[in-house]
Amino acid sequence: MTAAGVVLTGGASRRMGRNKALVDVDGTPLADRVATALRRGGCDPVVAIGGDPDVLAALTVPVVPDRRPGQGPLGGILDGLELFDVTDGSALGPPTGWMLAVACDLPDLTPAVVQELTAVGAATTPGAVDVVVARTHRLEPAVAMWSLASRPAVSAMYQGGERAVHRVIRALRHVEVDVDAAALRNVNTPDDLVAGPDSRDGRSSSRTPLDRLDGVMNEITVQDLAALGPDARVVDVREPAEWAAGHVAHAVHVPLATVPEHLDAFDGTPTYVICRSGNRSGQACEYVAGHGIDAVNVVGGMLAWADAGYPIESGDAGTAGSTGG
Repeated sequence: MTAAGVVLTGGASRRMGRNKALVDVDGTPLADRVATALRRGGCDPVVAIGGDPDVLAALTVPVVPDRRPGQGPLGGILDGLELFDVTDGSALGPPTGWMLAVACDLPDLTPAVVQELTAVGAATTPGAVDVVVARTHRLEPAVAMWSLASRPAVSAMYQGGERAVHRVIRALRHVEVDVDAAALRNVNTPDDLVAGPDSRDGRSSSRTPLDRLDGVMNEITVQDLAALGPDARVVDVREPAEWAAGHVAHAVHVPLATVPEHLDAFDGTPTYVICRSGNRSGQACEYVAGHGIDAVNVVGGMLAWADAGYPIESGDAGTAGSTGG
């Protein structure tokens, strides 16, 4: 089965320190490497969506500018669905009606993984499935094949404010396909490129538990957060002693090291993440984004909150997903 292929290249690449799509891996830009895996796996046509076409001009894959810049991977996915939707008269749309969208930071993506996903899509009853998504030890929302017929539903959720790819997938009719985790190793830092894969669980030797697939981090000031009132969902990722010394009254406490075990605490609409100064909360936002959850980093953290004179509550209740008290 032939599906259109999309390489998502709109991420900010903050931790890499340079445009991740252009990072050289064995003589080939990373985005081109991913595009080659898509082509060899049977995708046609293949394009990159997101980023500045002038900056990405060195790529061999055609680059389509963002129609929704700064809106994360879901914006790029919706751009692709619109690009290939043959109901709008597009000549690009594949006759099978599927589009495989993947992140650009997967140097070990193989044609075999692509073929596993497209084979499941080919075997489904037309119109019965919206998304075929990869699964390793977790759902991999950045490696998923989307039915072009899902465009209206995806667009409606996007227009309603949804930005988390994993929630969109779970809201649609989807099939999960187990794939080799090593093929979905993602690179976030220069050290990841040097280290390479060292196991079959999809992690490089330099990765920490708080690595992610690349995306755009949203931020909010403490003034804007305070204006949202007590109904805003706030997660504090500082250590227990810092939490007990003083925290936002309506916050939830999830220490940074425990974030992987408490992803449900971030599944708000949206969730605002705070720490002492904004560094650890930024790491938490990056991690949950890798799981398809969009969170908002509170700039300046509790230091800025206290300096602004906003109320602070002390005590040690509310750890790991309980309401602060």
